[in-house]
Amino acid sequence: MSWGAGRGLASVETREDFADALRGLRQASGFTVRAIADSADVRLATVGGWFSGKHVPTPANQDAFRRVLGACGVTADDADAWWAAVMRVRRATQRRAAATPYRGLEAFSVGDSRWFHGREEETDALLDRVRLLTGGGILAVVGASGAGKSSLLSAGLLARIERGDLGARTAVRITPSRLRNPTDLDPRPDIVVVDQAEELWGEAFDAGERRRYLDRLEGLTTDGRHPVVAVVALRADFYAVALTEPIAAAALASDPLVVGPLDEQRVRRVITAPAETAGARVDPALVEVLLAELGVRSQHGLSPSTLPLLSHVLLATWERARTSTLSIADYRQTGGIAGAVEHTAEAVLGTYDVDDRAVAERLLLRLVDLDGPTVTRRLVPLSEVGAVASEVVDDLTDARLVTVDEQFVTITHESLVTTWPRFAELIDAHRDWVVHHRTLTQYAHGWNETGRDRGELLSETRSALYESLLSTGGRREHLNALETEYLTESAAEHHRAADARRRRARVRAALTSALAVMTVLAVAAATFAVSARSRAVSERNDAVEARAIADARVVLAQSRRLRDQDPALSAQLAVAAYETDPSFDARSAVLDTTASAFPTRVVGSAGPTQSVLDEAGRVLAVGYSSGSVDLYSDDSDDASAFAQAPPARLSTDAGPVQSLAVDAAGTRLAIGSATGVAVYDLAALDRPRRVATLPLDTTAQSIAFRPGGAELAVGTAASTVLRWAYETPASPTRLDLPGAGNTVVAYTPDGGRVLGAGNGRTLAVWDAVSGAPLFAVPFDGSTYRYLDLDVSPDGTTLAAGTTGREVARWTLGGDGALTALAPLGRFDSYVSSVAFDRTGQFLAAGSADASTVVWNARTDDEVTEFPGPAIVGSVAFGRTGSLITSDGSGTTRRWRVPGPELPGPTSSVYTLAHRQGGPSVLAGVGVRGDGAVVWRAGTGGVEPTPTTLRPGPGVTYTGASALSGDSSTAALGTTTGGVELWDVSDPARPARLGALDGVVPLLVGGLAFTADGRHLLLSQQDAPDIAVLDLADLTAPRAVSTFTVTGLPSLTVFRTDRAIAHVATSAAAVETWDLTDPGRPERIGTLTGLPAGANAVALSADDAVLAVGTADGTVTLVDATDPAETRVLGRTGADTEVYSLAFDADGERLVGGTSIDSAWIWDVRDPTTPRPYAALSAIGERVNDAVFVGATSLLAGGAGGTVRQWTVDPEFAVENLCSRAGALVTEREWADLLPGVNYDPPCDEAAPRAPR
Repeated sequence: MSWGAGRGLASVETREDFADALRGLRQASGFTVRAIADSADVRLATVGGWFSGKHVPTPANQDAFRRVLGACGVTADDADAWWAAVMRVRRATQRRAAATPYRGLEAFSVGDSRWFHGREEETDALLDRVRLLTGGGILAVVGASGAGKSSLLSAGLLARIERGDLGARTAVRITPSRLRNPTDLDPRPDIVVVDQAEELWGEAFDAGERRRYLDRLEGLTTDGRHPVVAVVALRADFYAVALTEPIAAAALASDPLVVGPLDEQRVRRVITAPAETAGARVDPALVEVLLAELGVRSQHGLSPSTLPLLSHVLLATWERARTSTLSIADYRQTGGIAGAVEHTAEAVLGTYDVDDRAVAERLLLRLVDLDGPTVTRRLVPLSEVGAVASEVVDDLTDARLVTVDEQFVTITHESLVTTWPRFAELIDAHRDWVVHHRTLTQYAHGWNETGRDRGELLSETRSALYESLLSTGGRREHLNALETEYLTESAAEHHRAADARRRRARVRAALTSALAVMTVLAVAAATFAVSARSRAVSERNDAVEARAIADARVVLAQSRRLRDQDPALSAQLAVAAYETDPSFDARSAVLDTTASAFPTRVVGSAGPTQSVLDEAGRVLAVGYSSGSVDLYSDDSDDASAFAQAPPARLSTDAGPVQSLAVDAAGTRLAIGSATGVAVYDLAALDRPRRVATLPLDTTAQSIAFRPGGAELAVGTAASTVLRWAYETPASPTRLDLPGAGNTVVAYTPDGGRVLGAGNGRTLAVWDAVSGAPLFAVPFDGSTYRYLDLDVSPDGTTLAAGTTGREVARWTLGGDGALTALAPLGRFDSYVSSVAFDRTGQFLAAGSADASTVVWNARTDDEVTEFPGPAIVGSVAFGRTGSLITSDGSGTTRRWRVPGPELPGPTSSVYTLAHRQGGPSVLAGVGVRGDGAVVWRAGTGGVEPTPTTLRPGPGVTYTGASALSGDSSTAALGTTTGGVELWDVSDPARPARLGALDGVVPLLVGGLAFTADGRHLLLSQQDAPDIAVLDLADLTAPRAVSTFTVTGLPSLTVFRTDRAIAHVATSAAAVETWDLTDPGRPERIGTLTGLPAGANAVALSADDAVLAVGTADGTVTLVDATDPAETRVLGRTGADTEVYSLAFDADGERLVGGTSIDSAWIWDVRDPTTPRPYAALSAIGERVNDAVFVGATSLLAGGAGGTVRQWTVDPEFAVENLCSRAGALVTEREWADLLPGVNYDPPCDEAAPRAPR
C-alpha cells in the first residue's frame, strides 16, 4: 500500500497503526531515519520516537512533522491527510485513557462523572445554591490545593446541569488564562463556572487586568436582561490576597462553599467505587493499608494535599493490576503513597540521556509560576514550548504528569512539585532565574503582540541584566525562539543607538577638525584677512559649544532613564548635564533630585555584597564575593561622612563572604564562608585581628552574635543551627531543624532566645541558655523558604524575608511561642533581607527585584520605596535616620529615612494652603482620608512631622481647605455643604473651634479667607453659588449672604489691601467681587477672553499681578493694580491643563500644579515676557496643588496622596547633591552609559571617586 499520497490513512487509529504507516513511508523513500531527521532539521530522538510509535506528534511540533513528511516525498496536500491521522490517533488515545476509572493527578471532567465519588454532598449543596440564585450573583467555592475543586465543578456540578438537574439552564466552564474577558462568551450561558480563579493573582494578570476581569464578571451577574450565576473556585491559600479586591471580597463574605477534607467513609468510596463501576474490585486488605498510610483515622479526614497522591497511586495500581482485583502486591510496585508520583516521574526521566534530561528540566521550569507564597502551575502556550521539548511533553503526558490540549500544556497538579523531590530541588536551584525568565517571556510576548514595536524592546540596563543572567548555568538554552529574537533585537537596537551616537561624534569631530584647519589657514592669511580669522575662531567655538550642548542632552536623557533604576547615578548625571548646559530640562532634572530618594554610595569590588552595623550604628562592615571586608567608622552625624574616608580592608582566604555579623558593641566581627566562621577583634578598626576560627564542612549561611554573651549562632546549609562560644575551645552545640536546610538565625535583643528558620517554612525557637526547644513549625514539604530573620528592639515581633515575595511576621510571646501576623508583600521577587530600626518604628526589606521598601512597623503603612539597579543582598539601619543597603553589583548605599515624601496624608491631596512667612502648611485631603494634615513650616522648608485634623462625628472632609492671613485658623470643607474651623496657630497642637453645616446643598469645592480673616467664601462643587460666612465668632460661624457667578467657580483669591475677591470660573473668565459689605457682594469687573475655562487664580504679594491658569495649559498674567480694570500683560503656560497657581514671596516666580505628573515653575520677574523655569516631575502623579515655602522650598500635593518638597535654587541643589554623592560615576560606568561622550563627572575634583 502506498502511504505517500495519503491512501490507506483512513484505517490508522492507534499508535501502532501510525508507526506502521510511517515506517512504510520511510521504506518507500529509501532514506534512513537519521537522513530524514537531518534533511528536515528535526532532532533525531524526536523523529525516532515517531517512527517507533513511542510518540505521536503534538500540535506544538506540527511544522516539524510536516518537514519530515516532505523529506519523505509527501506533498503539501497529502500532508493534510497525515495530520488528520495524527489527530485521530491522539483522540483515540484520549478515549482509551477516559475508560480508566482513576484519573491520577488529573481533574475529573464532565465526561468522568461515573467515576467521580466522595463529593456527592458538596455537589448537592452546590446545585441547591445555584438553583436559588435566580437573579444572578457570584458564588465562591474555596478549598485547599488538591481538595478536588475542579473535579467537583466539572464531574459534579456541570455534569448534573448537563443531565438536566437545573432544567434548561446552560453552563460553561472557563479559566481566567484561557478566556481573559468573560463577556466574550457567545452565546451567553446561564451559569459561568470560573475555575482556577487564583490565576488572576498570577503572572498572567497585572492589577488593572485583574480588576477589569472581576468588573466584567460582576457585570454579567447584574445584567438585568440576562443575569448570570458565576461560580468561582479559588485556592484557599489565595483567600487573603483575594480579600483586597472588593468584588472578590464580597463573594467570599457571602457564605462560600468550602471544599473540606474527606472523612473515612467517603475516602473508602473514592478508593472502591470507581473500580466497581468498571467491573473490578479493590482488595479489602489494600483498602485498609491505604487508609492506614493516609492517616485518615488519626486525622479529621483526609488532608486535601494527600487526595491527589491517593488518586495517582490508585491509577498506578490499576495500570499494574494483572487481574480484576487491585491487590497489595500491585500497590507495592508503584512505590506507595509517598513515592508513587516520584516513581512515575523518575521512570520517565530515567530513560533520557544528559541532553534530553536538560531539555526536560528546562520544560518543567517553564511550567511553574513563583508568583505568590507558593509555587503554582502555569498554563503555557504550546508555541512557547517549541518543537525541541515535544518529545518530553509526550512522555510526561503519557505518564499523566502534564496535560496537553490543542493550545496549552500545564502540569497536571501542583502536588507534583512537592511530591517529586527532583522538581522541588530544581525550582529551588533556579528560583531567581525563573522569576526573571517569566518577566522576559511577558516582555517578549508583548513585543510580538504589538507588531514588534521598537518601543517594547528592553532598556539598555535591563538588557544588560539579562545578558549577565544568561552568562551562567547554560541559561541561554532555556530561551525559546521568540525570547532569543527579542533579546537579539533589543541588543541590536542598543548597538544601532550607540552607532548613531558614534556617527554623531565622528561628525562633530570632523567638523571640529575642519574648523581647526580653517583656523590655521585663517592665521596664515591674517595679514590679509583679520576678519576671516575672527570668523573662523568664532565658528570653531560655536562648534565646540554645540557639541557640548549635544553631549549634555545625551547625558540628561540617560539621567532620566536611570531615575527609577539607579537614583544615585541619575542625580550625578543630571548635575553633569546642568554644569555643561543649564537648560530648562537640565535645571528641572537637578531640582527634581532634591525631591527624590538618592543615596550616598560606596562602590566596592563587583559581585554580591552585604553589610552590617553594630547596635549604635558606628561600625559598618561591608563584605564582598571577593572574600574581602571593608570596615568603616561611622561616628559622624553627617549621613555621607562614611563615604568620604577610605575604609580599613580585611582580606580573607576563605572565598566569598557568605554571611556577616558585628556584635552590639562594635568590637567583634564574624565572617561566614563556605568553609567555616572566623571572628575578628575590632578594638583597632584599622588593624582587625583574628581571634577564633570554626571550621565547617558546610556553608555558614547566617550568623548572629548573642547580645550580652560571647556566643555566635550559625545557620548552615544543612538542617542545623550551631551555637558556638567562640572565646572557648569547646565544639559548637547543635540545634536541629529536621528537613529544613539553608537555615538562618537571630537572637532576641535580651539574648534569651535563639531563633532558626529555613526551607519548607521550618521555624524554631530555643532557650538560648539551656538550648531547650520552646516552639517549632515543622517542614511542610513546600519550596517556601525563609531567607533572613530580625527581631524588633522590644523583642515582641519577628520578621522574615522569604522566597514567597513577602515579609512574614509573628508576635513573639514570653514563652517563646510565635503567632503569625499578616505578611507585608508587594515585591516581584524573593525578599532577601529584613531589618528593624533601633527604635522599632521602621521595618525595611530588600528584594531580588532590586527594590527596598520601608514600612511603619507600628501601623504597617508603607513609608517609602528605594529603587535600585541590582539584587538587594542586605538592609541595615544606621544612625541619624539612615538605611544601608548593599547589592549584587558591589555597591553599598546609604539612604535617608523616611525618604522624600512628607508623611501624613492618607488619600488624595487636593489643596495646599500656606501664607508666606507663616508657621504652617495645610493639606486638604479627600474623602477617603483620615483627615486634613498640618505641618510646621520654617525658613528651611517643612518639617516632616504631621498632625492630622480629624473630622467630627459623622463628618467627612472633601479636600477643600484654606488658611487665614495670619495662619492661625484653618477652614476645611465637608461633604454635607459645610465647614469646620480649627485653631492651628501651633501646628503641633491644633484645636477644633466651630462648624457650620448645610451652607450649600452638596460638597464644598472651594474656600477662601478675606485678608483680615473675618469672612470666608464657600463654594459648592458643580454649582455657581458662593456663600459668604461671618467669622467674628470662630466657634459659631454664620452665613450672611450668597452671590452667583457665570459658570462654575474654581478657585478664589482675596487681595491683601481690600475685601475684594477674584473668582476663576469655567466660563473662561475671572470675576472680581467687592465684599466691603459682606451682606451685599457686588461684582465690579470681569476679565474675559481667556482661551479656556479658568481653573486657578493667584495674586502676587503686592496685589499688582494676577495670574490665571486655564484648562488648555495657558497661564495669563494680568495687571491687577486696579482690580476693576484688569488688563493682560503676558502669557506663558505648560504642556497640559493647569490646576492651581501660587506666587513666591517676592512675586518673581509662579508655580502651577498640572494634570500630569509635574509642577511647573515660571520666571515672572518681567510679567510681560514670562518664561518657563522648570517642570518638576519627581512626584510621579497628578499635581493638584503646589505652594512656595520660604525662600527656596516648594511643596506639591498629588492625586495619590503624595506630598513632596523641592529646593528651587539649582546652585544649592548641586551643592547638596555633591556633598552627599559619595563615590562619583566611574569611567567604566560612564563608558557603558554614554559611549562617545567624553568622561566628565560632576562635582568638585576633590570628591571621592570609586575604583575603576
